[in-house]
Amino acid sequence: MLQQTEGEATIQIETMSPPLLQSAAQRSGMPIEFPVTISNGEATVDATGSHDRLSELGTQLQNIGLEFHVEYIQERLHTSQLLSEKQQQLVRAAVDHGYYDTPRTCSLTELAEDVGIAKSTCSETLHRAEETMIKQFMEDLPTPIESDTRITAPE
Repeated sequence: MLQQTEGEATIQIETMSPPLLQSAAQRSGMPIEFPVTISNGEATVDATGSHDRLSELGTQLQNIGLEFHVEYIQERLHTSQLLSEKQQQLVRAAVDHGYYDTPRTCSLTELAEDVGIAKSTCSETLHRAEETMIKQFMEDLPTPIESDTRITAPE
């Protein structure tokens, strides 16, 4: 299949066996995220999974002779690990009531009354939750490792 637009073409290639990268991903149990960008014989690949599976993907890539460099690794916490249940409920209520809308459609006083807690407790709980979420957000931003992210086929 070939699709063309001005200056660009998209092709679909069907093979009898999976490409080396896909084969390594399948053997490691680590799915790769599409699209995979390939330029000048180098592929840029995103993958998400456990440390064990990521390590196994590296092993499988080495076993088939593909050279690769890791640009960055980041750990993501599940939301249940980030905020306490009380914080999650209050943040959800704040969003639902419009506390975070611009302009706000719910004041802190109204939110506290709606959820049945003191205004000071509401303020402190939201502030702690916001601090945790903002700090985690900043930590989740990728920090490049001093290497390339190229995967090249063996010659």
